Parts: sequence; C-alpha cells; structure tokens
Amino acid sequence: MPMHYFLEQDLLALEESIKDAERRVKESIKEIGESCREGAETFHDNFGYEEGTRNANMWSARLRELHDIMAGAVLFTPEKSGDTVAIGRIVTITDADSGETMTLQIGSYMTIAPRKKDVESISYTSPMAIVLLGAKVNDIKTGGVGGKKRRFKIIEIK
Repeated sequence: MPMHYFLEQDLLALEESIKDAERRVKESIKEIGESCREGAETFHDNFGYEEGTRNANMWSARLRELHDIMAGAVLFTPEKSGDTVAIGRIVTITDADSGETMTLQIGSYMTIAPRKKDVESISYTSPMAIVLLGAKVNDIKTGGVGGKKRRFKIIEIK
C-alpha cells in the first residue's frame, strides 16, 4: 500500500472530508427512500430516485477513495528549521524567465486545510514541488511544470 504523507492540519481535514462524504451518502440514500414513498414509479420517470442514486454512487466512490488514501496516510512532522526545500517548508521563488515571484508551501499528499493568506499550498507530488524539493537558497532548479520547461530561483526557505 502506498504511503501518503500528511501535515497535521491536512490529516485532520481528511478525517473531516471522510465524515462529510459519509453524511452525503446517508443523505442520498434517504433521498432515494423518500422518492420511493412518493410514487410507485421508482425506476422510471422518478427524478428524485435517479438523482439520489447518482449522488449515492458519486459520494460512495469518493468515500472509498478517501478511505484508501487514509489507509496509507502517515503523519509528517516537518523539522523546525532547515536550509532545503522539503515538505512543510514555505519557499519563495522567482520564475527565472518571467520574473514572477511566488510564495508556496510544500504541503501534504492532499492539501485540504486552509493556509495563510498569500501562501499557496501545493502537494509534494505536484510537478512544481518535485522540481523544488531538495533545493537550497540561490539554487536554480529546472523542470517541467504546466507542460513547459521552467526555471525557478530559490529566494527564501522558512
């Protein structure tokens, strides 16, 4: 089973997402039941039944997906300090070609929980994070991001 690293806030948010999906599955099943009480035509021309079935199937699939992710979830506690880009670090970079500066947090397998204002969180599995991981201040890292070869200069690591 693959391991998926999570920062604490995202692991807690994953647990909440599972509870929400469970609630939505129950609501969908309830909707199906209520639609069956309204008329004998439960399978044909019964919008409530059809909509409830679609929702139940969609949320059940999402719930299975979240449970699979949770089964491989590992709590990752980042080191308090360090000089390399790693999971949990906030890094400021400049696109070497466009000059655009951005601040990112290298986040969990799934970045779910809200973050600080002006700091975008990206999964450590994203193409940009893969390019940046292991870099130090003033390094220039090159890699494929968004279908293009891009270069980034590391300005600051927190």
